[in-house]
Amino acid sequence: MDTDSIEKPIIARRWEQSPLRMLTLLATLIFFFCVAVSLIVPAIAQDIDTLRSGVVKITAKAEGKSKTGTGFVVHHTPDRSLIVTASHVIEGDQSPQVEFYTLPNVPLKARIVENDRKNDIALLEVSAGKQTPPAVNVLPLASIREIKDNEELTAIGFPRGGGPWAAVRLILSSRNGTGLTLSGHVDEGSSGSPVLKNGSIVGMITSASSFSRAVHADIVRFALEGWRVPLFDQQAKNTASVISQSSSQQPVTATTVPAHPHETRLPFEPEMARIPPGKFLMGASATDEFSLDSEHPQHEVMINYAFEIGKYEVTFDEYDAFAEDTSRKLPSDRGWGRGKQPVINVSWYDAQDYVKWLSDKTGKRYRLPTEAEWEYAAKAGTQTQYWWGDDIGRNNANCNGCGSQWDGKQTAPVGSFKSNAFGLYDTAGNVWEWAQDCAHDNYTNAPADGSAWLEKDGGACNRRVVRGGWWDDMSFNLRSVTRYWVSTGIAIDIIGFRIARDL
Repeated sequence: MDTDSIEKPIIARRWEQSPLRMLTLLATLIFFFCVAVSLIVPAIAQDIDTLRSGVVKITAKAEGKSKTGTGFVVHHTPDRSLIVTASHVIEGDQSPQVEFYTLPNVPLKARIVENDRKNDIALLEVSAGKQTPPAVNVLPLASIREIKDNEELTAIGFPRGGGPWAAVRLILSSRNGTGLTLSGHVDEGSSGSPVLKNGSIVGMITSASSFSRAVHADIVRFALEGWRVPLFDQQAKNTASVISQSSSQQPVTATTVPAHPHETRLPFEPEMARIPPGKFLMGASATDEFSLDSEHPQHEVMINYAFEIGKYEVTFDEYDAFAEDTSRKLPSDRGWGRGKQPVINVSWYDAQDYVKWLSDKTGKRYRLPTEAEWEYAAKAGTQTQYWWGDDIGRNNANCNGCGSQWDGKQTAPVGSFKSNAFGLYDTAGNVWEWAQDCAHDNYTNAPADGSAWLEKDGGACNRRVVRGGWWDDMSFNLRSVTRYWVSTGIAIDIIGFRIARDL
């Protein structure tokens, strides 16, 4: 028997017999729905308000015209607030004005502390006065690894027609080097806006249109750490456990002992190049138009010992042998392949653990190169911007505009380009390379003997030097003298390392 022919008439009869009962039930459902919405909406509004309290409106004047942009708070104390925005937002105005969400319509004068026009990142400072903004929220910086293509994100800014502190829905269309491409309606008022996921910053908008460009949070963090801005972020929670796992941070003492004439290189050992003793000028010359303060003063270094350094950046093949032998998680290759690709997504501590393992396995004394050793080996007797000359040329390296097939897309297999006079490959571009040295603002009082520069003279050893530039970097950052520093616990797809060895 067809049950539908029975059930439908029964329902119809019940409706006809008691329409009031059905209406009462419907009204009850609507009531509870409204109650639920009334509970949810304030919670959502409260969360958005919390996020907005970490976002500021920036007004700058240039050539008689006023322009609006956005910024976000990265450090806040009762005395001052430090704010990040896009460099072009404040271009032409040395004293832009800032408005806080919790102190609306009260513009406060800001001071430009740092301005990295190359990466379109600027740092502003607002000092406390009579009108101190209450309840300022410092938004944490997340890692690029925490977002995926086509993921829904949020930007808070000042797009035209969107109202102040408007929350705009965005979709991550793609990632390309330092950049994120986002779809969604934002305009110039959103330049400098934080791109958010789950309350954390994953990027900052640098150009606004129907398809916007953003620099990812790892690059923002990179700049802030170079500027010594104290950061509150998700990764800080793991710092203690990471530090407890670190290997020795003692100064490296290079010695000259005879090399073994018939040494055997094990299959998992990186190929090494012998570097002779020598003297060189370290740092940028006074006439280098691309130089930063951190690359000065130029000074003479005498390395009076021979040492070895990796011909190539450590590869996935070499690192994976260590990871599998020690039962540790394999780092992601981002789908670019393993094998002869340079290992990426490894922290300074990972590199330290690798050289300790390699030393134990081989009985040889492996370590990270000192910063002076790295520059001496990379220059290979030259004083030009790159070891091959002053122009980047074409197909000499992997970077943004280097003319290689991998430019701005991914890492290249090690050894894809010519070597320098010492037989080293990829010292310019491909991936940044960890060094042993701690972070110092410049070379004042730097060692002149090739040794690692650690805590002495105010070294910040929670950050270590990286050298060489990376696969989507601008060519001027591939110069042999370029130096940056990164937190020791950070592992991202633009940093790898090569190793050194005492003889």
